[in-house]
Amino acid sequence: MASHEVFMSREGYEKLRNKLKELKRKRPEISSEIGRAREMGDLKENAEYHAAKETLAHLQERIFSLETRLRNARMIEDKDLPDDIVCIGATVVLKDIKTEEDIEWVLVSADEADIIEGKISIESPMAQGLLGHKVGDAVKITVPAGVKEYRIISISRQ
Repeated sequence: MASHEVFMSREGYEKLRNKLKELKRKRPEISSEIGRAREMGDLKENAEYHAAKETLAHLQERIFSLETRLRNARMIEDKDLPDDIVCIGATVVLKDIKTEEDIEWVLVSADEADIIEGKISIESPMAQGLLGHKVGDAVKITVPAGVKEYRIISISRQ
């Protein structure tokens, strides 16, 4: 499998590391559940055993995924990024051309995205439509709800 660089902030990296530690702490617990369920007898009809095995498989898959993302992580430092172009790590204020409403987004990695906090993934249609643009640019972005038109009001770094 080819490595795929994952861009993220130091905060996002630490968040993933902590999640990985948490998942690894759960592994012995689930292994114990499998052992207890195995002791109940016939494994063919032992729902607890099969559920615990499935839970462990999902946990292992998630651990592998996080380890891969962390191994391929590339830290983004504000000093490495341009101030005048929309890119990962930028806080962008937009004006909806139709409604005149101002909208603010922070463009982050998929792992850091949190719509409630105003953080959108650089992989989202909205972010993809903004990447590379400058203050004053008018952009048309195709999102699931249709085509939206915005003007970029400001670009900053936190």
